[in-house]
Amino acid sequence: MKSNIEKVYSKLPNKKHNFRKHKVDLSLLDNLNDRKDSWTSKHDNITELFEQIRSIKSEFNSIFNDVSSEYDSLSDEYNDLFNKASELGADDLADKAFSNKLDMTNYYGSEWDNDILRFLQD
Repeated sequence: MKSNIEKVYSKLPNKKHNFRKHKVDLSLLDNLNDRKDSWTSKHDNITELFEQIRSIKSEFNSIFNDVSSEYDSLSDEYNDLFNKASELGADDLADKAFSNKLDMTNYYGSEWDNDILRFLQD
């Protein structure tokens, strides 16, 4: 009487297999997996960069809004000082207020790249 294992073995085909072809397929799979691992790593780097950019944009917008608000406030106050000094005939004070506002206006954003500025404000 045959054991269960012998019965199973007897039903298997006696055909010989050529595993050389399978080695090539495994090698191809290894190469694809290596490339996939490299791709995954690069993808993860991009994801990390997106997070950094998101954080930088948030910080930039906060600081930019403060700078813009303070610029508007200072500009208005220099205008008020200029007008009051002009009304009083204090030409020296009016000239200084005008000059300081002009300096501030010329300096505001003068070294900023407009493309980067638009990107950060989106």
